[in-house]
Parts: sequence; structure tokens; C-alpha cells
Amino acid sequence: MLTVSLPLEEPSENLISRFSAQQGFTVLASGGGEPLAHPYVPLARWSFIAVDPFLVFSFYPGAISIRPCPAGVDLSSDPLQTLENLLLRYKIEEAAPTPFPAGAVGFLSYELRTLVEKVPATGTDDLGLPHLRFCFYDAVLSIDHYEKRIWLTSTGLPFEGEARLARQQERIDTLLGLLRRQPASGRGVGAAAAAESPLFSSLSRPRYIKAIKQVKEYIAAGDVYQVNIAQRFSIQSAVEGFPLFGRLQRSNPSPFAAYLSGEGFTVVSSSPERFLHYDALAGIIHTRPIKGTRPRGANPHDDERLARELLASEKDHAEHVMIVDLERNDLGRIAATGSVHVPEFCVLETFPTVFHLTSTVEAVLPPGTGPAAILRATFPGGSITGAPKVRAMEIIDEIEPVARGIYTGAIGYLSFNGNIDLNIVIRTLVLSGGYVHFHVGGGIVADSDPEEEYQETLDKGLAFSRVLGLNMHEVIELESIR
Repeated sequence: MLTVSLPLEEPSENLISRFSAQQGFTVLASGGGEPLAHPYVPLARWSFIAVDPFLVFSFYPGAISIRPCPAGVDLSSDPLQTLENLLLRYKIEEAAPTPFPAGAVGFLSYELRTLVEKVPATGTDDLGLPHLRFCFYDAVLSIDHYEKRIWLTSTGLPFEGEARLARQQERIDTLLGLLRRQPASGRGVGAAAAAESPLFSSLSRPRYIKAIKQVKEYIAAGDVYQVNIAQRFSIQSAVEGFPLFGRLQRSNPSPFAAYLSGEGFTVVSSSPERFLHYDALAGIIHTRPIKGTRPRGANPHDDERLARELLASEKDHAEHVMIVDLERNDLGRIAATGSVHVPEFCVLETFPTVFHLTSTVEAVLPPGTGPAAILRATFPGGSITGAPKVRAMEIIDEIEPVARGIYTGAIGYLSFNGNIDLNIVIRTLVLSGGYVHFHVGGGIVADSDPEEEYQETLDKGLAFSRVLGLNMHEVIELESIR
């Protein structure tokens, strides 16, 4: 592996913009907080940029696609196991200066849940995005926001011998050449886009409120304790993805942001929530569920009042306990006996626009535990489904008219050295077919007020309304765009 280290001497958004026009461009960006301000788990330390993947893995219902497909790969097997087998083919043992020197970047759609649990999938999948998609990169530019350094790492994959050594140097030279360019003019900047059509929702206000009442009936009957219900908003727009990413990063910076694009779609994420982090060398995995939210105040006095209100809320605390227990059980399915513990519980975290309650659930994994086993045990995250998870997903499928797609799935990296870091896909825009789509939702429990829960979804959409020029209170029901 070749590595080059340089000082970070300008804003990371300038670096990102230099790469944005390249084939296969992707970025996993961290922001919205001091890199090591968190007392237990460092957040917002690393950002990663990659271009020109040497392989693209996709899974649509019933079909795996690998371009180009290496010899000997079985396309008829389970897609998660096929993905793991590909990662093992390119495994690197060398020590690296960053957690992600090379590997796969992509997403798992919420619809992938049918591979890990026996649950129905009857919602209209009108976007037709892959259920699983990862691009394989042999070289990565990493930004260490804490040390204020840039790292270039190049493995030369998928080649061997002399060709691999030549490829390593070629990729380093390419990254250095792109770094020396001027930032792409106008990319990632500009004012909010003007709304170009009415705002459509998959559930009208009366239907959303009816759905909440239906969930409360299931809770009263003892079927379930909590269910997360969401609606999807859509607007016709010709807005470009990367400028939108830049605006969203400035208005709502977050530690797990992402920009991805594929055949006919672009994903712009500003997620604050980590789904899974696995340190392969230490054998330690953790998840960091968020459950409990309040808006930031208009002044320091309001800020303090709202933070105290969230910490004192019995409802939010009860919801949080349920999800932490669920995550403990999920990790316990694969963890070394007795290793699951909760080093942080109900910690108040401050973001630019909201307060969140977050916990850390941690465990040790036995040697040889791979991504397929990890994801089968934990996916999708409990904080965005409900408890018990399987019954909650059944109710979600019954109530929500359109497939969630990437929403409440996961975005992140699977490194060739075994490390994993994935977010929970919330606060995320999908650009496809001349539309911009985003989901918002919330957890429903026994004492949820339907009107307040509906209003909360509109409040959560405000970050998007600012960058898209929307009025969240003028909504037309449209179950499907087809």
C-alpha cells in the first residue's frame, strides 16, 4: 500500500468539490461537532472521498449484478454472503493510517430486511432503486479533521505483482493531480432552490393521523410497544445533487453525511445517527441509537430549557430504554458471551438544529465474524423500526403505502481491512426521475398524541424545506409517482 500525508490547509468542502465531477465520485463527510468532543466515541473525525471504482456490486430483487464480474463468483447465492466473499477476495493485511484505506462504499436499502427476517414487502416500490449497492475503491482520500491532515492511500487492487505496484503509483498521482486543481466553480454553493411543483406526500394528514391511531390500537392490544411510522414527501425538481449536498451540509451539518450516485439516482444524506461501527483489529462493535429529540432554542435560555425538558421527559426516556434493549438483544445474537454492555446511556448530544438522546451499545465479536453475519443479526436498526422489531416491521408494511427504499437503511463503508462504519439513513434526499424525495417519521408509543406526531414530521422536514424552498404546510397527497 502506498500512502501520502499532507497538511489540511483549507476547508474540506473545497477539497470535496475538486473531485465532484469525477466518475464514480462518492463522499462520506463528517461535520456538525468537534471531532473528539464526545466523551466516549469520537465523532466527526474522518471524511472520505473516492472516485473511479474498479467494481460495482448491486442487488435488485432476485438478481445480483457485478460489473466487471471476477471469475469464480457465484451470482446465485445470498447477496450479503456474495458481498462478503468479494470483500475477502480483496482483503488487505497491511497497517493503515486511516480506518478506511480502501474498500466498498454504498448503501443497504430498508427493503433488504426481507433477506434477514421473514416480513412482507407490499408497499409500492415506485423508485426501483437497488436494494443493495456498493462501489469498490482501490484508493481513498481521507481527511482527518482532528489532526488537520489529508491521507492518500492506494492499494493497486485488483491487480497483482508489477501491475499492482504501477497501479498504486498511478492512483496516487491521479489523486494528487485532482488535489492541485482549483475548486469546481459554483458546485456545492448557492441559495436554496425554488420549489418547481407542489409538495406531494404518500399519506395525507387524515390518513397519517388514522395510521397513528391504528398503531396505538396495536399497542393497547399488546402486539407491540413502539412503531416508527413515516411519510414520504416528493417534489418535481431539476435541482442537481452536488450543489444540494453543499447546501444541506451548511444548513444541517452532521457526523454521518454522504453523497452517492448511481444509474439514474443520487443520494444526499445528512444523517446524525451511527448504525454500526466495527473495529476489526480490536474486535469491538458498537451501535449508537438515537431516540428522543428537541429543537434547538432561539437563544441560550431557550436552549437550556429545551435540553432540560428532553432529559426529564418520561416518554422519551421510556422509548429510549426500549430501543437500547432491542439493540442489546441484536448484538447479543453474534457477540462473545457476556460482552454486550452499555457504556453510555441517554447522553444529551447537541447538533446545529436539534438535541438528541443517544446511547452506545457495545460488544466483542468472536474472530471470523464477517459483514454478512453482522448485518443479518442487526439490520435494519431498531431505532427506526420499533419494538419488537419483526412485529413493528409487519405493521409498517401494513400502514405505509410506498416502499421506504434507502430511507432507514444504511450508508457507509466496508473496508478491505475488515472495518465497518454505517449510518442510519434519516434526513436523506433521493433524486430520481425528475423528483426529489425524502421521508420523515417518528416513533409511536401508547401515549403519543396523533396531531403532535404529525406536526413533528413537518418539523423534521424543515431542514429540507430550507434547501429546496418548500412550504411544508402546503401538501398534496400522492401515494405513488407512477
